[in-house]
Amino acid sequence: MALDFPASPSNGQIFSSGGISWTFDGEKWKISSSGIEPVFISSSTPTGVAGQIYWDSDESTAYIYYDDGNTAQWVPLVSTAPASFDTSAIVSGTLPVARGGTGSTSFDAGKIAEGNTEAEVVDTGSDGHFKVTTEGTERVRVGPAGQIGLSGANYGTDGQCLTSTGTTTAPEWRTLPLTNINKIINGDMRIDQRNSGAALTVNSTDKHFAVDRFYGENSSNGVFTLQQSSVAPAGFKNSIVATVTTASGALSATHYAAINSQIEGQDIYDLDLGSSDAKYFTLSFWVRSSVTGTYGGSFRNHNDSRNYPFSYSINVADTWEKKQITVAGDTAGTWLTNNNVGIKVWFALATGATYSGTADAWTSTLHVSPTGATNLLATNSATWYLTGVKLETGQIATDFEHRSYGDELVRCQRYCYRVQGDTEDGRVIGTGLARTNSHIRCVVPLPTTMRANEQDVTESGLDCMYRAANTTVSMSSSQNEGKNAVAVTLTADSGSPFTTGDAILLRVSSNTTAFFQVESEL
Repeated sequence: MALDFPASPSNGQIFSSGGISWTFDGEKWKISSSGIEPVFISSSTPTGVAGQIYWDSDESTAYIYYDDGNTAQWVPLVSTAPASFDTSAIVSGTLPVARGGTGSTSFDAGKIAEGNTEAEVVDTGSDGHFKVTTEGTERVRVGPAGQIGLSGANYGTDGQCLTSTGTTTAPEWRTLPLTNINKIINGDMRIDQRNSGAALTVNSTDKHFAVDRFYGENSSNGVFTLQQSSVAPAGFKNSIVATVTTASGALSATHYAAINSQIEGQDIYDLDLGSSDAKYFTLSFWVRSSVTGTYGGSFRNHNDSRNYPFSYSINVADTWEKKQITVAGDTAGTWLTNNNVGIKVWFALATGATYSGTADAWTSTLHVSPTGATNLLATNSATWYLTGVKLETGQIATDFEHRSYGDELVRCQRYCYRVQGDTEDGRVIGTGLARTNSHIRCVVPLPTTMRANEQDVTESGLDCMYRAANTTVSMSSSQNEGKNAVAVTLTADSGSPFTTGDAILLRVSSNTTAFFQVESEL
């Protein structure tokens, strides 16, 4: 209800409206008498008259009825900005800012009223920002241009994304490339060129590649098998599984058993390891085992002169769990950034005392696992699975990067290229000429640039086509032709079928045991 006071009142003039009398004192109108209670006490909101005071006996809160001719409502009587307020009592108007601030925060009519599905807060402060503070620390602000700031005016830079760091820590701005975040190759264990899923027996320190880029080695008295598996967490197709076939509960000091993946130095140069600019990096992976406990692993440089043991827990048997290991990059030592070993990522299954040490610290001592880590090989038939392995720059474990099968295969072929025979027609792998009536020389092009000029070539079950015939041949020697091809000299398995100068097609024969393989492993 609007009050229509006289336009030019005289001193002492009385004006009455709604049962209330007002007296003009020469400067302003004052209430001189009223027909209402000076303070209305009730547990329910009364119909108000301008200037009336109401005490809510349930809430223990005093209100005054405010009417400026445009807006009429009960307004709480407070001496400072309230810590909280009941939005049902506010339809429109302004609230003062918190003590020490400037300006005020206004609420548009109908947009913060109780029961509405949207709310709008309009900042009219002089600094042009809307800020959210918890426990005395500014957490988020909205800038005058709508930019989002973290912990003050930290608005990030062009192209950065706001990235969650979990439920207990604040998010952070981070530059996220669309692809090529993961420095691990074949981390989802899909590529197995050598074995096609068959199990390997790991009973020596030789490198047993059960899948591409991941191999097992073992110096203990125990034995385990290693192979590609179809048991995998949601979102993955494959894993690698170690199964204990001969238990070894008593480890000697120098015994160890592990699964390892080595990253080429050219792929870790951006970590700046070995310098004062060394960056954080994060390893994440999915793991499960039939044996619970605290397991270990390590990061190491090419010659094991710098080592960082880490630990993780398997809490529930036979259940996939995702783990994250974040490491402050090593500022000491020598870390190669060429085409040799840059960093070793080691997952320990059993470790003797000599190679066990303090977790979560860089050391020059060869420690490949923390002291007291679980010995999987102590339990016969125990299993341990691994997949989704990712190593990336920074302190955040982002989601696993699922690259295409073709892309991942080519990455693996930089280190191993294998052509496997089948029961269909032979697979042509190269061309050449007959040098004599029993010897041929062929060049085999490689699908991608190999890691190094030096390659190991092995084969079984090759044959060749010449003129209108074919014959079986065996490799007598191989010659490296740079990083993109190999040359092989072969001898006919029987007789002298060739004529010097014959054109030759070299094939892997139509037999599932036949193969041709070129390796340039780290």
